[in-house]
Amino acid sequence: MLGLLWAIGLMFLNGLPGVPTFGWLKAAAYILLLPSVSAFCTMNFTGSSTFTSLSGVDKEMKIALPIMLFAAVIGVILSLVNDFILVLR
Repeated sequence: MLGLLWAIGLMFLNGLPGVPTFGWLKAAAYILLLPSVSAFCTMNFTGSSTFTSLSGVDKEMKIALPIMLFAAVIGVILSLVNDFILVLR
């Protein structure tokens, strides 16, 4: 949730009610990339409390890591495509 708020805040700073200054494709990239980065950094603390079990941590990581990786890769690709389109203009 924090990563999503981070991405939305960044877009509001760049003109979200209208067209963002960096374009809609880069906005979609930020929506995918920033929550993934935030979730990955937060996952470093998974299992650090006394209320978690090793099996629960393993299960969470097996589910969440592929989703985060997929979203991050798609976000990077969208960002690169947006930059490539801007260079061609």
